[in-house]
Amino acid sequence: MSKKSEKILSLYEVCALKRGGDPGKPFAPGVLNSDLGSRSYQEIVEIFEDRINRWYFNVAEEIQHKIADYNFAVVILCSTILDLMSQYAYAVPVSGESVFKKFFREYLGEYNYDIDPPITSCYFNKRRKKWLKETIKDVADGFYHCFRCGVVHSAGILEYGRISTRYPGEAVKIVKWGDGQQEINVNPVEFLRLLKRIFADYIRRLKEEEFLPKKNFIEKFKLEYGVSVPE
Repeated sequence: MSKKSEKILSLYEVCALKRGGDPGKPFAPGVLNSDLGSRSYQEIVEIFEDRINRWYFNVAEEIQHKIADYNFAVVILCSTILDLMSQYAYAVPVSGESVFKKFFREYLGEYNYDIDPPITSCYFNKRRKKWLKETIKDVADGFYHCFRCGVVHSAGILEYGRISTRYPGEAVKIVKWGDGQQEINVNPVEFLRLLKRIFADYIRRLKEEEFLPKKNFIEKFKLEYGVSVPE
């Protein structure tokens, strides 16, 4: 489609399209799309909480308990949850590098270590059709590039990352190897536990109706599902 034939949509049109799915489609366990329009703010938050806990966190924990070799799938789910939470935290219409890293630095600050000297990697710029240098200065940079983009675009983590439980109690660790080389080690057991704690605290803030989290949640929910949540 050429740019001249593209139509810019109003927010009203976007919401109408987002509401256009089958009303009998499940939104969360025991809740249909058609149920959302009649629910209060607190009920919507509880439904959202149940949706993420049961369809994301519970699935990740079940995979984790089955066999350690499935931990790659756990990291995929963790990356998806991080992406999702960053969009709700800042009420952005779609995921993106800047908002993902901002969320990581703000909400996972205890594990956002500086990487000194920085790790040098690369990425392919589709617009320019060239490989370019990527400089990894902290864990937020690395998690987005190595894990989130690695698993989404390449079905694997990049050369300077590792998924391993060899450092118990540490969700993320910068590990040195060889002649001054470094890699980012993610412990999937601890990282999943960390994300659950962050999500639970986010839900607590929503239920206590803190102004900014509530405002952004309502705005993002409307953008995502076309449903106006009562304030």
